[in-house]
Amino acid sequence: MELHRPFTRVGCALLVFVLPQLAGVWLAKDSYQDELHRRIERAASESVAILDDLILTAEHNNLTLLPLLLRPCSDASTAMRLIAGKEPFVRSINLLRDEVIYCSSLYGNTAIRDNSITYVDNRLALVDGRSDNQMLQSMLLIRSDMENEAVVTSLNGTALRFILGLLDKEVSTWLQIGDQWLDSQGRVLVTSPFNHQMAPITINSKLYPLKLHAAIIGPVSWGDIWQYRKILFEALMLLSLVLSVTVHQLLGQPRSQRKKLLRALRKKEIIPYLQPIMSSDGTQLAGVELLARWQQPGGVMIPPDQFIPQMEDYGMIPAMTHMLMEEVAVQLAGHPNLHGLHIGINISASHCQDNALLRDCRQFLKAFKPGAVKLVLELTERQILLDDQHSHLKCERGLPPT
Repeated sequence: MELHRPFTRVGCALLVFVLPQLAGVWLAKDSYQDELHRRIERAASESVAILDDLILTAEHNNLTLLPLLLRPCSDASTAMRLIAGKEPFVRSINLLRDEVIYCSSLYGNTAIRDNSITYVDNRLALVDGRSDNQMLQSMLLIRSDMENEAVVTSLNGTALRFILGLLDKEVSTWLQIGDQWLDSQGRVLVTSPFNHQMAPITINSKLYPLKLHAAIIGPVSWGDIWQYRKILFEALMLLSLVLSVTVHQLLGQPRSQRKKLLRALRKKEIIPYLQPIMSSDGTQLAGVELLARWQQPGGVMIPPDQFIPQMEDYGMIPAMTHMLMEEVAVQLAGHPNLHGLHIGINISASHCQDNALLRDCRQFLKAFKPGAVKLVLELTERQILLDDQHSHLKCERGLPPT
């Protein structure tokens, strides 16, 4: 696979940009759901504790009123009303004998039979808020018995709806007592409200036969996830962008030294460097020697001893010499004060294998006026020049007068 190709580089860079963010989104969503689960569990536990306190207070009041079961309603109703008046969530307190309500804090003497209510552990019961029984038209009944008589305190449905509404807006809550379920809208259900997609959190009361269930409604909001992990998302986007740009640049670089050198030649990163040659007395410029430097992107300059031997091994010296001679010809051709300037160029044995060097030299000299420069070729010793007829023919061909 040619990873250095433009489309491949862009595709890989986009992949590196997208994948970390997808992973981050998945982790953030999972983390948010775990945090939401813990938050709901804490809130549900607090709600159950509030319910326990309300029921415990109601039971304490019931026990206080149990002795009044032996007295007439006219004597008991005053004490019942005082207790009901100071408790904010108590709707009524009722005295029962043989399942008949004979005294109420709301209506005083009465005689209403209501044996349709089923108490769990003979202590708690849920009643539909739409009950026809005006004295029991609440949601939660707390009962305390003494033989065939009982004190029943009814808690206002507003209190239960308030407690069930303490949890997050994304959460549905239900209070379960026995086989009955109360939702946050005040509706009493006789079947489980859960479906197969719900995974409710259930908190059991340690004091009473009741449970509170909470379940997340629908999918998690991405807006909430963003707010929950906003800094993480921003940092992840920045990191993904940096990684993407880095991958794009790295894939654009050759993976082998040979490809790096070919790219350097193609992009003309190998630049000419003219080293002056002074006269023997050191007062005049006698000539220059053409050297090569590799100027990488970013301005880093690589000396010739770190790349020339490798270019010789790969047979790239003729191509490099051709490029450098063209550059120097362009730079010096219009210079007015050359006056037979000596220009020395190093060549290797590979130059003698074809006519390219001869053509390059002739083309180089054509760029100058006759006699303006003296071109001198110096054969380096890094490669062995084969003593064969082919090399003799190439090297014996003369150059035009300079």
